[in-house]
Order: sequence, then C-alpha cells, then structure tokens
Amino acid sequence: METEKLWKILFVAAVSLARMGQGMYLSIPGPTLLYLTELYSVDVSQIAFMFTLRAVGMMMGAAAYSFTVYKFKSFNPLSATGPCMLLIGIMTTLTPWCNSFVGFLASYFVSGFVFSYSDGAMQTLYLRIWDEDSVGPFIQSFHFGISLGSLIAPLIATPFLEEADQAGNSDPDCIPSSIETTVLPTSLIDLYGNGSSTIRFEAEYVNPVAWSYLIVGLFSVLVSLPLFYFWAVGLGGRIKMRGEDRLGGKYEEPIKDVWPVILPLAAYYFLSVALEATYANYIYAVAYCMGIGFTVTQAGRLNFMYYVGYTVSRFTAIVYSKYIKPRTIIACGILLIVAAMAAMCIFGQNIPLVIWISTFFFGLSVATFYPTGVTWASRVTDVSGKYMFVFLFSAGLDSMITMPVAGVIFETSPFYVMYLIAATAIGNGIVFIGMEIAARRHQKAHDEKSLSLQRNRDPTTF
Repeated sequence: METEKLWKILFVAAVSLARMGQGMYLSIPGPTLLYLTELYSVDVSQIAFMFTLRAVGMMMGAAAYSFTVYKFKSFNPLSATGPCMLLIGIMTTLTPWCNSFVGFLASYFVSGFVFSYSDGAMQTLYLRIWDEDSVGPFIQSFHFGISLGSLIAPLIATPFLEEADQAGNSDPDCIPSSIETTVLPTSLIDLYGNGSSTIRFEAEYVNPVAWSYLIVGLFSVLVSLPLFYFWAVGLGGRIKMRGEDRLGGKYEEPIKDVWPVILPLAAYYFLSVALEATYANYIYAVAYCMGIGFTVTQAGRLNFMYYVGYTVSRFTAIVYSKYIKPRTIIACGILLIVAAMAAMCIFGQNIPLVIWISTFFFGLSVATFYPTGVTWASRVTDVSGKYMFVFLFSAGLDSMITMPVAGVIFETSPFYVMYLIAATAIGNGIVFIGMEIAARRHQKAHDEKSLSLQRNRDPTTF
C-alpha cells in the first residue's frame, strides 16, 4: 500500500509538471498577441484565426480521444500523454521560426489536437485512480498545475516584450509597428555588431520575444520525459484503478438517459472556457490599446495579475473543495465574476485601478469553473470514458467562435471586448441554473429506476 501511495505521488507530480507546460502553452499568446501580429504582418482579427484553428484541433482531438476510449477497451490513456506533450513542446518552440503564416496556423491546429487528446487522457487517469467522492481535491490540483503554468508565462514574456519595445521606440497608444527584430538581446547586438551592416542583417530575423516561446517549448519537451517513463514501466500494474463495472449503476449510462444533463453541461463548458480564454488572451492588448495610459510593462503585469487570482483560486480549491459542494463553488464563482465584469464595464474605461481589481477577481472566480464542473458532472454520472468529450469538445468550440469574434470587436474598439465577456458571464449563470434542474431530474429518475430494479429482484421486501 505504501508503494502504491508513493507511485501516486510521483505520478501526480509528473502530471502537474506536464499541466504547467500546457498552461504555459495556452497562455503565452496572451501577452505576446501583438508580437504575433508584428511577426506575421497581420492585424488582430487575422491573428485571432489561430485560436479558431487551435479550437478545431482541440475539438477533433476530443472526438478522437473519446472514439479511442469507446472503440478500444484495452487502450491505455498513459500511452498518449508523453508523445502529446513532446509535440506541444516542439510546436511551441518552432513558432517564432515559422516562415509562413499558414504554417504557423497549421502548427496551432496540430498542437490543439494533441493538447486536447492528452488532456482527456490525463483526466481519465485521475478519474480512474480516485472515485467520485475523493476525486474533487485531485481534480482541483490537476487544474492547479495548468494555472501555475499560465501564471509563469507572462513573467517569462514581459522582459522580452520590454526589450522589443525599447528596441523599436514603439508608440504606446496601440500596436507597435516599428519593433526592431533581433535574434539576440539588443545589448549583445550593440556589443558585437560594431556597426557592421553584415552582422545586423544576419541578426534581424527574430524578435526578442521569440525567446519566450523557446523557453516555454523546451519546458514542455522536458516534462514529457517522466510521462514516457511511467508508460514504459507500466503504471497500471503499480496503481490500482477502478474497473469498468463499478458498483452504483452510474458507469457509462446510455446517452438516452443522460442527454438532458450532457447538453447544459456542454453549454456551461462552452461559456466557461470562452470567459477564461477570451479574457486571458485579450486583456493585455485591450489595456495597452484602450488609451488610458497602460504601458507595455503595465499591460504585462495586468496579464500577470489575472493569473495571480487564477492560481490562488485553484490552489485554495484543493483544500476547500473537499468540504464545499461543487454547485456552491460554481454559484459563488458566477456571482463574483458577474460583479467583477459589472464594475469593469461601468468604470473600467476611466479608472485604471478598477481594471486591476476586476482582473484579479475575474481570475479568482473563473478558475473554479472548469475543474469544479468536472467534479459536479462526476457526481451525476460517470464521465471518465466516452463522455469526456463534453469538456474537451465544448472547450474547443468556444475558442473557435468567441476568440475570432473578440478579434473583430477589438478592431472596432478594444474595450468592447469587455462587454462581450460580461454578456458571456451572465449567460453562464443562466445555463448553470439549467444544469442544476437537469441534474436533479436525472438523479430522481436514476433513484426510481434503481428502486424498480430492486423490487423486481426481491418483491417480498416491499
């Protein structure tokens, strides 16, 4: 038993590092969004198409994973985690060196596919290692890893953004258009260039911000190695996992019984991830371009502030999720996020302090939605198998729609993106009410069915 516990600890540590890599991969476009527009000479609405293709990849990855689990009963989810993380690392590393915008978009499609596939595999393993009564804190820790990585990415990017800004003397009103692109920090170019046009010509092909992608990508490559190891040694033989015939009658319920729950759950995840992804990827550009005095450094710190709230929320949830019901956590998060966006929409255009405070509380509240939703769903029906697609498919669908829409709105007026997010927050609250109603009806029908089966088996007891 002690040996099994040790293997669980090591496995959780390895997955947490991998989730940090995934978080860095997801969040690095946020503070570097304007850099990407400069790199490929496109506007924000065009660069936002990368989120669409990544979302399509995520949806296809979710569908492919669910099909694999459903079709091949002996499939080992662990076999997908190492290779997928390795591919994410490679694709991220190559981003600044991709000579074609089309090639860049294609790489985001591939990385979205493998991200979604590995995400489903990791969550399946967590749901099989721990039952629905004890999985809550572990699911929260699972998602804490991704939030920690998301927190680190802006810290990595900000020094390079400052370097690029200083090199080009860019106009702080909005998108920098005159950033000098250098493969090395400008101080090194000045030191060794000696005014030589030959050396400067060879150096001027990559913006300093490229270093942030290199760091994030290499981290993902490194954290894939322990996952390869667990696959090689056979983790399933060292940690007891729940079988397919779990008692209680909830495992793999037919779709005709659970679709009233699945549909609002899918809508909830669509809106939840829309909130998270849109805010995280646009708050830097919105603050920088809205014209109330945010510099490159301040906008980067604002993006970091979002992830501070996000990370604090997921860290504390590891503890309090053991004692508080999932529906209570989600309901409180919805109320807080609506309040934060109300303050942002009313006062944000004139009072910078409101933007800082609202951003922190937005991150604090939105961080609870995804992991707590998994716990909520696992108490209604088993979602570790073919129904895992609900989380991943809905997350991909939201980015395919809301991110490009936000890009178009951004070009009309940067701050209007905040109105889109506020409307999404209110919609998510309405959908959650529908989820609760559907879950109670499903539980009632499940109890009546179980009672009927017991009566048929032993009618003398009634």
